[in-house]
Amino acid sequence: TRDGVTPLHLASLTGNVPLLRALLNESVEARNAYGETPLHYACISRSTTIIRVLCEEGSNVNSKSDMGATPIHFAV
Repeated sequence: TRDGVTPLHLASLTGNVPLLRALLNESVEARNAYGETPLHYACISRSTTIIRVLCEEGSNVNSKSDMGATPIHFAV
């Protein structure tokens, strides 16, 4: 999309595990226009399954958005 949100971001936000697994050929570190990764989105949705899958696939839990927020900031 224009703001850099990928299908992997959306699958992470909606908690759609089958779609997430199908999309894992995309980078787990894909960033939107604000520097947020799919893991940031998964933390927003509080989907522990998606968070676990992204971490298993190598997502950086310390990744910072353009505003300096890590995924854990979005989970709180």
